[in-house]
Amino acid sequence: MWVNNAGVLHAGNSWEQPAEVVAQTLDVNVRGMMAGCAAAVNAMSVGGGVILNVASISALTPVPRLAVYAATKAAVVSYTGSLQGELSHVRLPIRARAVCPDVVSTAMVASHAHHPDAALLFSGPKPMSVDEVAAAAMELMDSRQIFRVVPRWRGVIARSTGLVPASGLRALTLMRMLGERRQRSGNQSIVGSDFER
Repeated sequence: MWVNNAGVLHAGNSWEQPAEVVAQTLDVNVRGMMAGCAAAVNAMSVGGGVILNVASISALTPVPRLAVYAATKAAVVSYTGSLQGELSHVRLPIRARAVCPDVVSTAMVASHAHHPDAALLFSGPKPMSVDEVAAAAMELMDSRQIFRVVPRWRGVIARSTGLVPASGLRALTLMRMLGERRQRSGNQSIVGSDFER
């Protein structure tokens, strides 16, 4: 088993992010994942195994002010599916999977709890625990499914915004306002002590 979990997130309008910040996000979230997959395939080419890439629900929906991050996570999902196709074509006994969690209670998320450009992160339900995501990832690795959104019901909502993009963006504006209100109020669900280290 090989897990590519490294990731960075910088909030803000995409055109205002310095080139070095964009490069870092691409290097860690995309190039790092690709390099990890290449190393894993080489290590598993005889005995087989499973590669798990940690993506994000943001890969499936517009995420204003987190566009660079969302684009890198969309790349993770796309690459994982294509990699699985390549592995199957050459009959290597390796499964490639991508888990797409909603907001998770991590130090990376906690560091954005008061960042106004990251308000959308805090518009949904309470962030999931790392253990919840790990349990879903373990199930995914044993399944035939290539990627999975956790929780699944949030995936349905995320994908629906892509069906009618203009309406979806309006809904995201309302969600962002909710996130901003939670940030201002110091809502325990976004800044509580349950964030993982």
